[in-house]
Amino acid sequence: MCCCGTLMLPVEPAAMGRPDGPAQVRKPFTLSGRHVLITLLVFFAVVASVNGLMMRLAISSMPGLDARNGYDVSQRYNAEIEAATAQEGRGWQVTAQVDRRAYGALVAAVFASPNLSPLGGMTVSATLEHPATRQMDRALALKETTPGHYEALAPGLPGGVWTLVLKVEQPGQEHPVFVSRNRIQVER
Repeated sequence: MCCCGTLMLPVEPAAMGRPDGPAQVRKPFTLSGRHVLITLLVFFAVVASVNGLMMRLAISSMPGLDARNGYDVSQRYNAEIEAATAQEGRGWQVTAQVDRRAYGALVAAVFASPNLSPLGGMTVSATLEHPATRQMDRALALKETTPGHYEALAPGLPGGVWTLVLKVEQPGQEHPVFVSRNRIQVER
């Protein structure tokens, strides 16, 4: 050890390089056109690959189509308007709610006439539509528990935002008598 506290090690001439031959000198790195070309090609190949993967995943998970054939939908347009006008003319008052239970969710709907008398004896169905994927949709047949009051249980329904679609159908009619679409929040 030296007086200033540094450790001095013996150095052998073989560790310093060959005294009889020229020392190898490294050339400094220079950026050439080939380096730039390869870097750009690799960069855009990565970007194109990620874009292709994201497009494939997006299209396979959500095709973006609500109806398979737009022509058929356009042909039913006037009938849909007539059915909506007839529904509004009935003046029914409907309240619906979804309550969270330990075993799922209870969907309840109350139908009343314009003079608030209960509307019983109807065929009522409900669909809980998930906003992101149709694979999680739940179709339910509501049963009448008391006059005008209909209920169904949706077991294992996860919490979050859903669209509740209520339909009242009568035998022999092409269109439902009543259709209601409402955004609801199911507690977690």
